[in-house]
Amino acid sequence: MHLVNSVGEGSPDSAGRRGAWWSTAVQWRNWPLLVKLSAVLVVPVVGALVLGVLRVQADVTLADSYAGIERIANVRVQLVGVLTSIQDERNEAMRQRPDMKPVAAVTDSTLTTATGLIRQTRTSATTRRSATAT
Repeated sequence: MHLVNSVGEGSPDSAGRRGAWWSTAVQWRNWPLLVKLSAVLVVPVVGALVLGVLRVQADVTLADSYAGIERIANVRVQLVGVLTSIQDERNEAMRQRPDMKPVAAVTDSTLTTATGLIRQTRTSATTRRSATAT
């Protein structure tokens, strides 16, 4: 009630009223106990909530980057298989009487699998980028 009275009293100009209100509000010794407890409890809780939201957002971003790294590792495994198949095919071609059909079939199969995984990885990376941009 003291705050309302101090705002209403004084000179008619707004600067004087603002100064009177501010000087009364700054004197925290005159605040009721409930207002003091609210200020002491609400400020840290709001701060903790803001910091918690920021932490969750950072963790979600980090999890997305880990998912991208996992996809790249899977592509690497497939590419190692493709390179092994290509080298086996080259070794078979260097023999005196090469039988290329079975070796070429293995190479084609591993290459098809790796190409599909690369396309899937590229699509998911593009989708993730567009979702992040919006």
